[in-house]
Amino acid sequence: MLLVWQHWLALLIGAVLFVAWGALSLPATFTLVATSLQRQQHTMGIGLQSLVRSVPMMLGPLIDGWLVTRIDWDQGVHDSLLLCCGLSFSAIFGGASELGEAEFTGDEIEHGDHVSG
Repeated sequence: MLLVWQHWLALLIGAVLFVAWGALSLPATFTLVATSLQRQQHTMGIGLQSLVRSVPMMLGPLIDGWLVTRIDWDQGVHDSLLLCCGLSFSAIFGGASELGEAEFTGDEIEHGDHVSG
């Protein structure tokens, strides 16, 4: 959104959408961890998910700040957004290729069966 409409309000709306996505994706992430790992590995799975999720949130502002001070405000924000979009698409397509033909029916949760991984 900020690539098209360069205004502070677009930044605020994007931040609200980012926080909303985090709240919506959390139950799906916990379900994925619960169905793909054995019961004794759940803590490790949640910890790894938290680490993978928090590292980009720590590095993102540092990289964006470096780009903004190195180039200028408009071009630095634009370049960092393009970098973020590129990394997001590579993560999506890389993750989709790793999933393969996995099936999820929902029976795993109701019956307490866990796929060993």
